Amino acid sequence: MYPILRFATEILLARKASPLGMFDAHVSTHRCWPRDLDPRVELNNGRTLTLYDLGRIPMALRNGTVRLMRENGWNITVAGNSLRYRRRVKGFQKFTMVSRMLGWDQRFFYVDQSIWSRGRAATRCCCGARSHRPRASFRRGS
Repeated sequence: MYPILRFATEILLARKASPLGMFDAHVSTHRCWPRDLDPRVELNNGRTLTLYDLGRIPMALRNGTVRLMRENGWNITVAGNSLRYRRRVKGFQKFTMVSRMLGWDQRFFYVDQSIWSRGRAATRCCCGARSHRPRASFRRGS
């Protein structure tokens, strides 16, 4: 299940926070809750990718990427991730997420994200997100 309440909280916090420069880091603090756990009582690898949304989208709000997308009528879709696991995040443990825009080209926005626990890197993710214009209309059968 998607963490809607956590997501909404992060969006509200991002709207109240000061704006970021395009390449500045967005830092947020989270906790590994029971719904995030695997059978070994540590952060599930699939949930890790979901939790990275909680850093990437508020970062885009704060650095103006969301505004730019709205002005141009763009949508965004994650096209790929490269993720490295270094250390375990245990149940109920606090962790810090750092999200930073690396750059863009004709097809993708590139974002670097990392999760830090107890002062040490736990995971690191490089995400490629594709911007595109949605179809003006959708017709059945086409």
